Amino acid sequence: MAKDIRDQLQWVVIELSYLGEMKSDEGVLEDTLRKDLGVKSEFPIFIPATTYYKNGNPVTLHLMQGYIFLSSGLPSTTYFALEKKPYINQVLSEDNHLGIRSLSVIPSTHVEALKAKLRAAVSEGISINTHVKVLEGPYEHMEGEVILLQDETASVLFSLRSRQLIVNLPKVLLEDLGPVKKKINSTDSSPDNHSKKNTKSLKIHKELPKKRPTASFFYDAVILALGEKTCFLPQKEIPFEEVQDRVLELCGIDVNKSPWPLKGRSGLYRRVHYAFRNQRPDYSGKNRKSFTTQETPGLWSLTEQGVIRAKEILKELQKDKE
Repeated sequence: MAKDIRDQLQWVVIELSYLGEMKSDEGVLEDTLRKDLGVKSEFPIFIPATTYYKNGNPVTLHLMQGYIFLSSGLPSTTYFALEKKPYINQVLSEDNHLGIRSLSVIPSTHVEALKAKLRAAVSEGISINTHVKVLEGPYEHMEGEVILLQDETASVLFSLRSRQLIVNLPKVLLEDLGPVKKKINSTDSSPDNHSKKNTKSLKIHKELPKKRPTASFFYDAVILALGEKTCFLPQKEIPFEEVQDRVLELCGIDVNKSPWPLKGRSGLYRRVHYAFRNQRPDYSGKNRKSFTTQETPGLWSLTEQGVIRAKEILKELQKDKE
């Protein structure tokens, strides 16, 4: 038996007055409506406008100026009573053949399409270093930082209590909360804060081997490159594509002038992957410490021992350079 369309959520259309539009811009309209309707926070209200940040400045986007949508389900008199409020112009309705006024409602599919359109418009303002909140899906309500953009998706860094996680999500599922505020301590001279500016010219190997390097040639470079890219934090995952060129650079190999191929079964990237793999718990064996870990396909991170080792490598190189 087909489901009766009346069982689906429908929406009442409300036209705002100029005062109502002002309340919408001020962000107080929804609270005012709930108070006047006598409904709790669970009652669905959709205001087709949102405020997000672009280049550090707040921007209010109106998808339909002057209209809002309230869930059906309340007595008709409750909706019509809103017309007595100065912030409402009218509740859209129609008269039946008996001259009795009834609410004009639209199906939920129309409102969901408007919500999707609004999210798509807002997502255009999302950029790297944006603080975002996930609107739907398994990561709903979680907040993180955008660290990479790829067409319609964004790589979002979530800082959890015991670890850090990077997840690729559609931009339309993200709410822009403004630029990420970074805390900078100018008196901290630890490798965590100065690794990027202090390690650019460092080289782990002074000379290249005559034959193509094996995986062990890249062991320390993988650890240090991961330390740099993750700010020396354990369990902070990062796409391996952001690491492999830095590994070669630390070993004194110019990716544009490499004497060996980079890709393919015999390429250097494959050796870098082996160097990462061989230092994971399942491959490092009982007699060696595990420095790398991979909990998400395509993402690399360091163990706590790996972070310690990365800092040791950095200090050793800085000491040799002095």
